[in-house]
Amino acid sequence: MSDDENILFEVQPVSDFEESEASSEEETAPEVEEVEPEPEPEPSKIQRTKTGRIKKKASPRTKERLRKQLAAGRAKSLEIRRRNKKLKEVSKRKKLDEEDQILLKELQERKSNQELQEEINLLKEQLKNGKVSEKEMKLPPKPAPEPRGNKPAAPPPPVIKSIGPLAGFTLKQLRGL
Repeated sequence: MSDDENILFEVQPVSDFEESEASSEEETAPEVEEVEPEPEPEPSKIQRTKTGRIKKKASPRTKERLRKQLAAGRAKSLEIRRRNKKLKEVSKRKKLDEEDQILLKELQERKSNQELQEEINLLKEQLKNGKVSEKEMKLPPKPAPEPRGNKPAAPPPPVIKSIGPLAGFTLKQLRGL
């Protein structure tokens, strides 16, 4: 029955003799080393970003591409900052020029007012001394009076006479009664 079991299950009987023969055959046969699979490295702690995405290691090619993009972005932003700085300087210079123009105009008006004031004082002194008559002085022309005769006269307001026992009293007097 034991033989039948071995056949059914296709198990070959083990004998000490066969093992020794097998070991001698291995010595004579060319040695072929069995390559055992390398144990998988333990998965390192998974790195996640702030948003929760899993952070993957980038390949050298990807790293190089990202470095180039970063360098290009930095150069572009530097160029933009320099351009904006120049634009700011130009606008600031224009603003200062406008303010200078306003101040110059104010100074010229003040100078002309001072000149006029000096001329007025000189003319007053000449009048006191009697050197210049009022007729010789150039005075600005007086505005012409507006004609009054052309306007129609408004009719006077109608006078209401009340006849009765309360005639001649004012409202205050009537309220006091």
